[in-house]
Amino acid sequence: MNNKQSNTLANELDKPTFVPLTYALEEFLDRNKSEFKLAPYKDYEHTIIILRYYIDTFGSVLMKVKQPVSVVLTKSSGIQTTCDMYQASDLAHLFRGLVLFFLNYKVNASHEFKKAATKITEEFIEWLISKKYLPLNFRQQFLEFDTSTVVGAMQAAAVLKRFVANAKKNRKGLENIRDSEPLYMVSRVKSGKLWFIYCAGEQYQYDEFGPVSVPLGVSDLVKSGWLLECAFSMYNGRWHITKTGDVLPA
Repeated sequence: MNNKQSNTLANELDKPTFVPLTYALEEFLDRNKSEFKLAPYKDYEHTIIILRYYIDTFGSVLMKVKQPVSVVLTKSSGIQTTCDMYQASDLAHLFRGLVLFFLNYKVNASHEFKKAATKITEEFIEWLISKKYLPLNFRQQFLEFDTSTVVGAMQAAAVLKRFVANAKKNRKGLENIRDSEPLYMVSRVKSGKLWFIYCAGEQYQYDEFGPVSVPLGVSDLVKSGWLLECAFSMYNGRWHITKTGDVLPA
């Protein structure tokens, strides 16, 4: 076998196996009880429930924007969720948002449970890699930010703060305000515009709002799934950022 054939075989072996995330979550919980070493089994169950909820709410908006799919109907389960429709490797890029954002800001639980849930999520990722549901290089992608990403987030925050500070203070025609979230997740990015995810109702009713005008120095750096510490006001039918803080890559 020559080097080219060896590299091709290695690439094939490293490709993630197609499997819906729902199946992987159930398989992870169906392991031998002796394998659940980081926390009580109920903490594993609760972590998987939270992960599923996060993917089926925030993740559903991000995936709808990134890769639109038709709603699938089945006789057994009715409308399928995002976890049912996408394989684990398609959704794994959302896992970091669970740890950085959802667990810390949207889950009402003890600090001890949140620490355990973070460790369980990391164990789940290692298990997905061992089952070849995720590629080997995902471990590093999840654990580390590259330098350019960190610098980009800091630059975007600085540009946005200057932009908001220099905006008109006395706009007329205030129609709406959104400032109830500690962080807002970016759902879409276009040149000079951002869209954000918000809770449009109860449980699974999450949607996006926008566009929100931002400098090109922000939209050129910020990515879908990133988190902004900010508040919004609508004037004359257009959303504007009126307060801003940190920009967090996720």
